[in-house]
Amino acid sequence: MVAMEDVLKLGIVDNDELTIGALTAYLRRHEPVIRIAWTVTAGRKAIELCLNEKKRPDVLLADMSLSDMEGVEVVRRIRLRTPLMPILAITSFPMEVYAPSVSNAGAQGIIAKRDLKSVVRAIHAIHEGGIWNKTGLECAFHTCEQAHALLNDATDEPCDVASLTVREAQILQLYAQGHTSVHVSEELDISVNTVKTLTTRMLRKLGAASRGQAIAIWLDGGTNFA
Repeated sequence: MVAMEDVLKLGIVDNDELTIGALTAYLRRHEPVIRIAWTVTAGRKAIELCLNEKKRPDVLLADMSLSDMEGVEVVRRIRLRTPLMPILAITSFPMEVYAPSVSNAGAQGIIAKRDLKSVVRAIHAIHEGGIWNKTGLECAFHTCEQAHALLNDATDEPCDVASLTVREAQILQLYAQGHTSVHVSEELDISVNTVKTLTTRMLRKLGAASRGQAIAIWLDGGTNFA
């Protein structure tokens, strides 16, 4: 029997019922100290619960592919408002798809959702004040307090659309037209890895946590590199 003061309350936002079911079963069998406080499928509902002191879990598990909004944006909105509650991003996509943007958004780590054993280890690691980055990528995750401070410092500074290079602006314009990274690489005759590297650099320059946010900032700036 686990004492209530030792219980780790977990919140989950994921629209994949199979993932939620598998994780629930795994926790009941192997990790009784972790209790699922709630599960939701919508990002906006997760934000509401995490910003409510009475509903806020000890750790949030956030899927990156949601139906109502980008998982990266869910992380950013929560972290911008509170330095409390570690956030672990989960995804079924390759790490390079989301790791750079979700680290900038204020998550404490990212992990493949299929690896339940490692998911549990990562939950404990970030709950104890650490970070989780086993991606092998050059992206910096921070503690809750550090990420909160960095995000708020960034929002105090004006977004410098003019600082984008012509190539970065071309990539952003193609994203705004609905192109994927693969299509962008073909259109500009550069590698997909180069597109991803320039995208990460572009997000940092604009202080954006996701492509969607970067597109909104860029369009508001009225720049056109057609």
